[in-house]
Amino acid sequence: MFHQLSEAPAEGARERVAAMPIQSLLTGSAPIAIFIALQMLDVATTLFGFRLGLGEGSPVLGPFIRALGPVPGLLAGKIATCFVLGAYFYFRTNPKYWFVNFLFVLVVGWNLALIASRLGGFI
Repeated sequence: MFHQLSEAPAEGARERVAAMPIQSLLTGSAPIAIFIALQMLDVATTLFGFRLGLGEGSPVLGPFIRALGPVPGLLAGKIATCFVLGAYFYFRTNPKYWFVNFLFVLVVGWNLALIASRLGGFI
């Protein structure tokens, strides 16, 4: 159920939000939230690819999947990946969040392209 706000927004609030620089997406907690969302998308698209008969091409996750099976191996590999990247983000004075997120955008895009090709999509 929605409630109407009793007060009007502060003067100029919309202008301040609209004027926020793109830099705010690259600093603070936004890159970490984007990273977590990309990890979840990678897991979802990888599992869907497994259901379509596709395999894992990552040299990092491959050994986990071969040793533990598809779902436990994928989850164990993702936990290990998040741990290693989390340590990188924590110990670096100027971590490259945007670069890591860009790489996972490419991974998710690749997964989606393979899924589309398997389903007879656009590729």
